[in-house]
Amino acid sequence: MPSHLPLSWAFLLSATWSRTLPDKNELANACYFTYRVGYVICDASLGPEAAQKEMEAGRCNADFRLMGSDFQRLVLKHYMEGRPPLEEAMWLLTSSENFQTRTLSECPPMQILANMLYGEALLYLDGPSRDGESAMLVAQAIEQTKRVQPEVLNALARTWPLDMATHRFQDRHVF
Repeated sequence: MPSHLPLSWAFLLSATWSRTLPDKNELANACYFTYRVGYVICDASLGPEAAQKEMEAGRCNADFRLMGSDFQRLVLKHYMEGRPPLEEAMWLLTSSENFQTRTLSECPPMQILANMLYGEALLYLDGPSRDGESAMLVAQAIEQTKRVQPEVLNALARTWPLDMATHRFQDRHVF
């Protein structure tokens, strides 16, 4: 939908112009330019009900966002010999299963590369193993790529370092 229209026009068009999924170029652009993963951070010692009350009272940090464009920039920098964005990857990997599934459907490279980055980091801690956690994480990333429509994955692979991540892991995962 055109973003330059007034809000009332955008609402009217969205009500009359619908489709189930964006095309591959829209998904690739939205994943880079506008995608944000939001977190609400509360006291971890609280139970679910107490945490909900704290959120409703505004006593939790709801301002933390992980943006697709920032994550992409950090991952690209890493594969050009920068530090790996492991903190950002861990935010994605430690999210609930439904949160990860949603991220995978809305901005697949973020979830896939989070697995690849952490799997690569574990190689330095655990060493290469076909049954180790690093191999499991990379296998999960590869499985996730299979859930993405091939034409969408191809469009995203032109702007996200999916191939670089795979080659880097394979180069370092020697037996």
